[in-house]
Amino acid sequence: MKNNCPVAFFAMLYRMKYIERWGLMRNTEKENLKEHTFDVALLAHALCEIRQVYFPEEKPQPDPGKVVLYALYHDASEIITGDLPTPVKYFNSQIRTQYSKVENYAIEHLLNMLPEKLQQRYAEYFPCDVNNLNSADNLNSIDAEITEFVDDNVISERVYLQKMVKQADRLAAYIKCIIEIKQGNTEFVDAAEATKAKLTNDSSPELQWFITNILPAYQLNLDQLQVSQTEESI
Repeated sequence: MKNNCPVAFFAMLYRMKYIERWGLMRNTEKENLKEHTFDVALLAHALCEIRQVYFPEEKPQPDPGKVVLYALYHDASEIITGDLPTPVKYFNSQIRTQYSKVENYAIEHLLNMLPEKLQQRYAEYFPCDVNNLNSADNLNSIDAEITEFVDDNVISERVYLQKMVKQADRLAAYIKCIIEIKQGNTEFVDAAEATKAKLTNDSSPELQWFITNILPAYQLNLDQLQVSQTEESI
């Protein structure tokens, strides 16, 4: 702590709820960063458990606790940068590279709000190497395309954790699209189709299991969900 000032890191994270997502689109139900973060953590944990239970032969087998922590901080930089709309962020490679640098410096700024003895422990869960911010290769890996990841059998647990969080991030976005479309909001139709295509093209067995066995439930209303649960128990 500097000059006996209080640790500001956690108070800054509390402010996630003030950052609204989907800024360029008409929403029937607004979504803030804190809500999104919870959804991604829930989904990433589910993917990790599915992989361990149904696909134990796959390598690596990430720790379920770690994947929740990675998800918890995956968009923390947006407390400072705000949520840049996807069409802008991915307009071209130059914009994406420069925005990644902005994200990385925002992460460094957040981590500097922690006592020095805690900074390295928390840095592990953020999607960049804060000790190598000037490297041209040091882009925000959570925001990388899934196609950048190599064969699952040869990648590290850390990289696969990042991949799982990205998958969960896309699932959360697709579920948001489903809910908006259910409420008659056609604004999300194109986003839903684009996101679904990326999800279905991913070869991850746990993601495909989720898409087949869990995702359809988000199309149901409350009464249908309850009937489905009753039938499952019989």
